[in-house]
Amino acid sequence: TTLSGVILTSQVMYHHAMAVLTAAGKVKVGENETTTTFFGMVEIENPDDQTAGTTGDGTLRAECISNVDVLAPLVTAITAGDAGNVVYLVDDQTFTTEATLGPEAGTLVEFVAANSGWVRLGMKALVVAS
Repeated sequence: TTLSGVILTSQVMYHHAMAVLTAAGKVKVGENETTTTFFGMVEIENPDDQTAGTTGDGTLRAECISNVDVLAPLVTAITAGDAGNVVYLVDDQTFTTEATLGPEAGTLVEFVAANSGWVRLGMKALVVAS
């Protein structure tokens, strides 16, 4: 699934970083913040300068993909028995199984090691302020 959203002014987005939506429906860099909704993995076509990222100006849009499996680092120790559990976003590239951190970002679909696994990125139903 590919979704598009306006990047929040002054947010710097990098290709394949995890992104969230604010309550106002703007895309920003993923972080440990339960007041946001997981949006997906950023896909930036032809970025200006990938080493500097793409900076939002309030009109620039980011394409984000979800419902894909990614090999992801986890900050909490996992076991094979954790497969099927919900994972939460910690920052723009790491996840955790602790519900007290970040927005729900998907499901652990396969255990790889104590600190990594295949995660199916998914987005919960959006509730955006009008």
